[in-house]
Amino acid sequence: MKNKTADCEKCLSNALDFFYSHNGSYSIRKVATKFKVNHVTLGFRIDGKQQSIALNGGHNKLLTFIQLGELFMYIRRQAFARFPCT
Repeated sequence: MKNKTADCEKCLSNALDFFYSHNGSYSIRKVATKFKVNHVTLGFRIDGKQQSIALNGGHNKLLTFIQLGELFMYIRRQAFARFPCT
């Protein structure tokens, strides 16, 4: 299975390289269409408003065994108290 995030980052990197190598003579929309990336994301990357996903902390963190046990206990307590668990 391919890593979709890595593929998107590679496409964005290629689009940025193409845009800068042609000194901005192509519009952002045309470059985004050529490399199949979102033109807004490409524009943000060019303007420096959005950094690479690798620099982004994100919320998808791995839990330790102890943290996982605590999470299960919390969900279980909430369920016994008839609190909606999502």
